[in-house]
Amino acid sequence: MGLGQGSGAAPMGMRGVVTLAVNSYKTLGHGMTATMSRSQRIVLLAAIIYVDDTDLLHWGEFYGISDTAFLSRIQRAINDWGKLLQATGGSIKRAKSFYYVMSWKFIKGKPTLKTIPELHADQLTIPQPDGTSVPIPACPNDHSAKTLGTWNNPKNDGVAPLAALREKGLEWVDQLQARPLERSLTWLSLKCQKNAQWSYGLSSNYSRPSDLDKTMGSVYFRALPFLGFNRCITTEFRTLPIEYQGIGMKKWSIEKLAKDITTLIRHWQTDSTLGQVLQLVYESFQMEVGLDGNILTRSYQRFGDLASHSWFKVLWQYSSLYKVKIEFNPTYLLGPTRHGDKPLIQLFMDYGNKGVALERLNRVRKFHCVHSLADILCADGCNIDPAIFSTNPGHSLRTFSWEQPTQADFDAWKHAIRAITSPNLTYNPPLGKYKTTPHVPYQWLASADNALLYHLFPNGGYDYFEPDYSTRSTRSGSKYTKKGTTPGFPPASHYASIRNYTSNSVTLHSTVLMLQPPSNTTSFLDYIYSLRNQSLWDYLEIDDGGDWLLPSLLSGNLVICNDGSYMPKLSKTACSGAFILHCKATGKEIKGCFCDDSPNGDNYRGELLGGLGPLLLLKAAFSTSAATGIDQATIQLSSQSLHCDNKGVISHGNEPTTTLRSEQPQADLIRLLKSYTRQLPCNITWIHVKGHSDDHISFEELSLPQQLNVRCGELAKIKLIDAIAEGSYIDPFFPFEEITVTINNTKIRSSVKAAIYKHWGASEAKILFSRRDKVLRSAFDNIYWDCMGKVMTEFPETFQGWVTRHISDFNGCHRYQSRWNKSIKNRCPSCNKHNKDTEHITRCTDPTRTALYHDGVSTIKKWMQGNHTPSDITALYTEYLSGRGSTTMTSLLAPDSPLYAIARIQDEVRSALDDAAIVVRLQKTKPKKTKTSTNDSHGNIKTIYNINSTLIPPHIPKEPDLKWKKRRQK
Repeated sequence: MGLGQGSGAAPMGMRGVVTLAVNSYKTLGHGMTATMSRSQRIVLLAAIIYVDDTDLLHWGEFYGISDTAFLSRIQRAINDWGKLLQATGGSIKRAKSFYYVMSWKFIKGKPTLKTIPELHADQLTIPQPDGTSVPIPACPNDHSAKTLGTWNNPKNDGVAPLAALREKGLEWVDQLQARPLERSLTWLSLKCQKNAQWSYGLSSNYSRPSDLDKTMGSVYFRALPFLGFNRCITTEFRTLPIEYQGIGMKKWSIEKLAKDITTLIRHWQTDSTLGQVLQLVYESFQMEVGLDGNILTRSYQRFGDLASHSWFKVLWQYSSLYKVKIEFNPTYLLGPTRHGDKPLIQLFMDYGNKGVALERLNRVRKFHCVHSLADILCADGCNIDPAIFSTNPGHSLRTFSWEQPTQADFDAWKHAIRAITSPNLTYNPPLGKYKTTPHVPYQWLASADNALLYHLFPNGGYDYFEPDYSTRSTRSGSKYTKKGTTPGFPPASHYASIRNYTSNSVTLHSTVLMLQPPSNTTSFLDYIYSLRNQSLWDYLEIDDGGDWLLPSLLSGNLVICNDGSYMPKLSKTACSGAFILHCKATGKEIKGCFCDDSPNGDNYRGELLGGLGPLLLLKAAFSTSAATGIDQATIQLSSQSLHCDNKGVISHGNEPTTTLRSEQPQADLIRLLKSYTRQLPCNITWIHVKGHSDDHISFEELSLPQQLNVRCGELAKIKLIDAIAEGSYIDPFFPFEEITVTINNTKIRSSVKAAIYKHWGASEAKILFSRRDKVLRSAFDNIYWDCMGKVMTEFPETFQGWVTRHISDFNGCHRYQSRWNKSIKNRCPSCNKHNKDTEHITRCTDPTRTALYHDGVSTIKKWMQGNHTPSDITALYTEYLSGRGSTTMTSLLAPDSPLYAIARIQDEVRSALDDAAIVVRLQKTKPKKTKTSTNDSHGNIKTIYNINSTLIPPHIPKEPDLKWKKRRQK
């Protein structure tokens, strides 16, 4: 069997060959080695490979490497890669090869990419199988090329990707025009073929949301007639979800946002290459912006200019547009270094700096490698450190971008520092103690009583100084004299700031207590009840405080089991997961249950909930004061088994570092399961236990894990019934979540894309229906839109389109046909009344149409009776529909009727429809100016102007004509 296209063994065979080649390539010293800005983790990346397409990556070894040396290094790497491919029977194709070189120069402090001529380097070549080398072209950095199936360039310019996307879309429309398909087949082609094709590479598209939507809007404009819609239908109806009576075509900015968020949460903090690169880029993004906390939840309009055009900036822009909050765990955020600390960028902006001025200050900030006030103040937290005004680059444990500020930048920096502090360069109130280890390292330390001062060496060791009692202390500080040099680290307790340093003497300015590790006196219960989301422990029973849990685990006596429950007959959204931690030696137990109400509730979710509880409790046991006194090697060598009757939970629990597929059910809880497992210091193993074992074997004959499983199942059922009856469920926000995504303060627990569409659709429909005289905003939420979505999806696409055409007023009624076909009169052919619009369809007084209408009402009545609808509801709706809008629903009921509340809301929605039309009529009064002439008492002609307001008809969109068709092409 060969390994050609179509062979089942081809993918793994290709992977084996490529892995061998890449590892050999790395062994030769090639590839990219990058250091994360904050965590200082190393990322090794040699190439991005997709089948036979390869992008080789190269990274300068150090700042300041010459272009010639860098390109020579690249040439050696290309030669080695080409020979490795030849060893496997392949070669580099010249026709598909090209390269970019990103080397920067600084123009007035701004980094600018060099052009190809400015590199002053020979053209790169690739080795050929015959032993020769042939040159390959160098592309300018603003030139877009197709790599790995997408169009991109180093500047992340979105023009070329959008052009390619539009070309694909218009090509499809041209095919439909040349050989039209049936409408149903056209929809099938769009949904199953083209949407997938157009969405490929969407996450690597750096276009603005408006540009992306405009590009795809032009494709939709031309395609709508083939899909059964007027191409000039109101733009919002094109992409409005079907639950809001829209066509339901894709909103591509939402598609991109959902794809980006899904990519982020799938790979964040995993061992995948993409996960490492995402963290690398995010930390660089943090250093560049210079703000504390969750940057992605800050105002993009105010702070967006602080970031260069990057993947996270684009994500920030899109998420801000749709009001989606992406929050990282505090572990991954920048925070205040000292009590009272504030980021410098925030202070600069608060003092009115923006635009070019803020760009200058940010440039100098990165040059000095500082982030907040704590980095520029002395140890006393009050006085500015004079070194901050130096023209020498700063030092930090973090990695900042390389900058070359101008003298004008330094002058602006000095002025801004005085503005945010004071003219005498002091800050009040002074900063407090350190909350975290300072990233700007102190080179001077002091003993507790200031009896010794230590000067640290970069490579270890230190000089120590003692007070010089022969001199008096001055306002600038006390003088110290060098006494000797010692290897190792000094026994210091304070950070120190100094002045007037010489090789043998120094003046101590101020000191502050070094960051002290917090003492751990936490008990098991203290830790549990300090965690976020205390609703998790509403159903928790702990024997003897739970401090026995860790000794039981370390001695091998701990048995853990869990089970889930789901009762769709009681609730289709509620589920529960119960767990028991049992000590075989003492018989002590911890029992608990999580009851959750989620749109995607099912039995699998319940099983996962039951698995999360024990992992949280184990983390609590390892975080107590008792754990600090145990040797870490003992803890790391320990192991614990968890028993579960669901093989999906077992599979994911035993693979805590793998990524999830994009449409993985219950992905939010599975990610938590993997994250909690990774955070535990011991080895976790999930073991399958057969569920419901007591159905065939007596409980006494079951093994201990089986007995615990049976008990967990019973506990989960009991607590779920109680939760459904009381409406008491856990808060959806779990402790230690690495990323949470919320919209409208509601956590997204299932599909990110569906949640964004739902929120955006409701907001857009509320505005649209109010503007189009359909529903006032005040009555919009009285409509049960959730049910409407379920109903619409059960209808055929043709009927869904019929609903959209009628709610949008773009249908075949005579009122609208007469606009583009003058031979058709705006008159009902049945009753001969003027103005046959959408509403007239159900209001026509023609006897035949009236009979047909009542036949439809009778059909609805029979359907309601056939589905066992209560007779009073059936009678109410039948009578209301028979009124054809001439009666209110409340008038058909007594005030004390149990259905009166429903009828009142229905009348509010109906009256809102009428009020909407009235309001719009009043808002659209058309002033009319009239002129009359009379003679005054002297016989002169007098002109009188009268201005009257006449009501014009409510807004009805015109059908397209040659005058405005082009304007509507969006």
